[in-house]
Amino acid sequence: MQFFGFIALALILGVGLIAIIGAFLPKRYEVGRMIRIPGPVDKVWRDVSDPRYMSVWRKDLRRVLRIPPRYKGLHEWHEIGWMSKRKVRIKSIGRSDWVGRAEDGLFPTRARLRVRVQGNESLTLVEVREDGVIRSPFVRFLARFVIGVSVHPDAMLRALGAHYGAEGEVEATDSD
Repeated sequence: MQFFGFIALALILGVGLIAIIGAFLPKRYEVGRMIRIPGPVDKVWRDVSDPRYMSVWRKDLRRVLRIPPRYKGLHEWHEIGWMSKRKVRIKSIGRSDWVGRAEDGLFPTRARLRVRVQGNESLTLVEVREDGVIRSPFVRFLARFVIGVSVHPDAMLRALGAHYGAEGEVEATDSD
C-alpha cells in the first residue's frame, strides 16, 4: 500500500512541476520552415493550396475533410491525423501564397499560417510560417520540450518533399 502511495505522490508532483514550468514559458511561438522541391511551381502550388490534393501526399493524415466554402469561395478543411486534428480556414489566397488560421482540435492552440510557393518549372521553394498561441501550461511544456512547436510545418513539408522525391531537408528560416 505504501508503494502505491509513493507512486501516486510522485505522479502528482511530476504533473505539478510540469504545469508550473509551463506557466512560465511564453504562450506565443513563431516557426518558419522551408524546403526545395524538384517539381513545377504550378503543380506544387495546386497541392498545397487545394485540400482535394492533400490526402494524396500528406501521409501523416488519415483524411482531409473539406468544408464547403462559405465566404468568397475560400477553402476550409479539417486535417485528421493519427495524433492530431486541426481545422484550417484560409483567410486570403494570392497567386503564390495563402494565409489562414489553424485551430487544433485536441490541444488548446491557435495559429496564423502562411504558405508561400515560388519557383519555376524545375525547382520550387515552399515556405511555411506558423505564428501561434498555446494557452495550456501543460501543453506549452510538451510543445517546448517533448513534441516541438514546429511539428505541423515539419510534417507537412517532409510529406511534400517525399511526394516529389526531394532529397533536401526541411530548413529553418532566418526568423527562427
